[in-house]
Amino acid sequence: EMLQKLLHSGEAEEKNFFLKHTRMLAEELRLENEKNKTTMRENEIWELASCRIFGPKEGEYGTRLTEVVRKGDWKEASELGTSFVEDLSFAYSAGSQGIKADQLLKWQYRQVESMSQVRNNVEYELTDLDHYYEFYGGLAKAVENEKGEKPVMLVADTVGDEVKVQDIRTAVEQGIVTRLLNPRWIEGMMRHEYHGVQQIEKRFENVMGFASTTDAVQSDTFSRLTACYAGDEKLRHRMQESNRWAYLKMMERLMEARNRGYYQASEEELAQIQEAYLEAEGEAEE
Repeated sequence: EMLQKLLHSGEAEEKNFFLKHTRMLAEELRLENEKNKTTMRENEIWELASCRIFGPKEGEYGTRLTEVVRKGDWKEASELGTSFVEDLSFAYSAGSQGIKADQLLKWQYRQVESMSQVRNNVEYELTDLDHYYEFYGGLAKAVENEKGEKPVMLVADTVGDEVKVQDIRTAVEQGIVTRLLNPRWIEGMMRHEYHGVQQIEKRFENVMGFASTTDAVQSDTFSRLTACYAGDEKLRHRMQESNRWAYLKMMERLMEARNRGYYQASEEELAQIQEAYLEAEGEAEE
C-alpha cells in the first residue's frame, strides 16, 4: 500500500531516485516478462522493482569467492564478479523471501557509480580479513562486469579522532605496509612460529583477492613483498623452518601475481622467488 502511494504521489523523479529507479526496473521486468512469455502479475513486478536487498538463498551464508581466490584456478578476473552475483542474487523484500533475481541485481549494478567501505576497528586493516575483498572487492568486480568500468572505490577510516576518506589503493597499501612489510609485525607473527607463518600466508591470499577484484595492488608492492620474504635470506630460512608449507604458498602467490599481470617482476626477482621456492620444496621432501 505504501509503495502504491509513493508510485502515484506525483513527486518528481529528479527528487526521488528510489521512485525513478523503481519505475525503470518495473519497465525492464515487463519487457523481460513479455520476452520470456511468463505470467508475472503487475503487483509482483512492482514488488521486485522496489527491492533493494539481495543476499544468498535462504539457509546459506556468504559467497564462494574466497574459495575461488584460495584455489587460484580462475582464468579471467570477470569470473570473480560472476561468482559474486550467482551467490548473492536472491531478492528479499516485504513479500519476497529469497527469490532468484540475478538479472534484476545486474540492472541495479548498472546504476552504481561509487562504493564505500567503513574501517571502524583498529585491529583490522583491509588486508587482515578475507571478507573485505570478498564483499567489497567482489561487489566492485560485479559492477565492473555490468558497466564495463570500475566504480569509484572509497574507504572511510573511522578509527582515529577524525574520519579519513581514502581511495582503495591507499587503503590496501596501508594494510600491506603496516602488516606484511612491517618488521615489528613480522617479528610478532614469527614468535608463533607455525601459526605465525600461516597468518602471514593468509594475508598474501587476501592481497591477491584485492589485486584480482579491484586492481588496487601495484606491481611495486609485490616487488617489496618479494624483497622482504624471498630476498631476505635470514627471514626466509626462519619461515621455512617454522612452516614450509605456508611459505611455499606465499611464493606461489607471488608467481600467480606475476603470471596474471599484476606484478611485472624483474629477472632478479623471479630468480629470488624460484630459489626460495625450490629451497622450501627441498626441505619439504627431506
